[in-house]
Amino acid sequence: MTQAPIDILFSILFLLLSYFFSVLALIHVYIPGGIRQIKGLDQKIREVVNFPRVFGISLLIASLITGIMFYTFIYPSYR
Repeated sequence: MTQAPIDILFSILFLLLSYFFSVLALIHVYIPGGIRQIKGLDQKIREVVNFPRVFGISLLIASLITGIMFYTFIYPSYR
């Protein structure tokens, strides 16, 4: 492998991970059905998180932002 594919791969992974964790932290509360409040038999309220829904939507949004940033800023310099 030459240096250019390694740089591109690292850039994509870094962007995807940073945007994923940012989106996950910012919007996990606003995803419909992501967090449900359940009242137990002891009348205490618990919050149950639907991880596949929260992670899936966060990954989708992070992938879109990563694609936009990659094709706008990184890809033109390697063309």
